[in-house]
Amino acid sequence: SYREPYMLKVKMPGIFQIGYFQRNPLNSPNYDLWNYSFQISKDLKDNWHTVNKIEYQYITDIQKAKQDTTNQQLDLPDHQKGASLKLSFVKDKRNNLVVPSRGFLTEVGVALSYANNPENAVANLEPNSFYLTFRLGWNRYLKSPLHKNWILASRIKVGYIQFIGKETIPLKPDVFYLGGTSTIRGYQEQFVGPLNSSKTSALGGNISILTNIESRIPFWKMFFLTTFVDAGTVWANRNEMNIKDIRLGTGGGLAVSLDFLVLRLEYGHKLFKKDWEKDSGLIHFGISFAY
Repeated sequence: SYREPYMLKVKMPGIFQIGYFQRNPLNSPNYDLWNYSFQISKDLKDNWHTVNKIEYQYITDIQKAKQDTTNQQLDLPDHQKGASLKLSFVKDKRNNLVVPSRGFLTEVGVALSYANNPENAVANLEPNSFYLTFRLGWNRYLKSPLHKNWILASRIKVGYIQFIGKETIPLKPDVFYLGGTSTIRGYQEQFVGPLNSSKTSALGGNISILTNIESRIPFWKMFFLTTFVDAGTVWANRNEMNIKDIRLGTGGGLAVSLDFLVLRLEYGHKLFKKDWEKDSGLIHFGISFAY
């Protein structure tokens, strides 16, 4: 990467980056990613900060996936590529980045993307597509009404992909997934939302909604007890939206703050477990609080 602190003689840092990543997400296909990007950022009034980014992505080694409509395993093409123009705004009023106890964090983002995706042709869809991706996040940190030293943390996140023209399949890095240590505890990583027919791999989707509420209770030096309720889901598209798909998890655990990071061990329990699910809950280990 290369950073230029003053773009156009204005304090507006510009960053050129070239990156190669081997993505190995749990419970969904692995892929390799080449990313070329240029971004500029600027501090605005009233604690707002904006980042504007242009990027090109080349994705290779897409693994085999299940096609639910035919229940056949397909050899997907070995590459996807696309370009995006991204705009995001962030307002951060948290009193501490590691263990926030007061304040809020607001994040708003929109991206216009072009995708050349040969995988679409396998599903008899157009290989070229344009789409908009919207993301909204809001975290809030308050004094708990039960005790002045307890922290009540809450979050809501929404993501939505809108195709311009016919709906196809977005690039792999743009697909939404939920489930696991930092989103909905009690579930496997990325395992909330559409799955393949054998319930062994997550497919992700174009729409996501996530809500969390958590109590963080300091009880001895740098140790916290946590209790939480998580809820949310992912839908493949608007036609499949159903409130009954929302999954719930609850539980608690122990966290330790080391000033520069937080380590946590928690147990999440599924509420309204489905018949095909083997476990009623899971133990999660995380670095930093979930939000």
